[in-house]
Amino acid sequence: MVRILLNNYIKQLAQSMQYAWYTGFVHRAGTVAEWFPALWMTPLKLVGVEGRQERRISYKVEFYLMRLNERYTEHAKEKVWARMEKEAVEIYTQLALQNNVIALRNLRCSPNETAYTGAGELSLQVEFEIELFDNECINPEI
Repeated sequence: MVRILLNNYIKQLAQSMQYAWYTGFVHRAGTVAEWFPALWMTPLKLVGVEGRQERRISYKVEFYLMRLNERYTEHAKEKVWARMEKEAVEIYTQLALQNNVIALRNLRCSPNETAYTGAGELSLQVEFEIELFDNECINPEI
């Protein structure tokens, strides 16, 4: 349930920023992604569970922000990546305000100009860890 909740948080934030939402392993992006800008969310990776009564679950989050590459100059690419970094930081910041979120750690953003889709795009790989309370453990009736 926490996994679904976290995916929904990120989906809502992405859509509020006018990003098309896609999920799956990134090597499948070429067969699915059609609308840009896009956020491609890879499956969450469980990296830790702590606590008995108030269980805390940690996930590694990885997603790709994608914008069409309009044959930008190198200088213009930097501006596009800077914009995507700003948007990634905004998603990261907004996640910290969500219910159940305890902490976020180790935000990393890596720009890339190798296209994952046939459309050709610039992308920014975004990774971080997030720790959340597991409401099912705290209150099984939820």
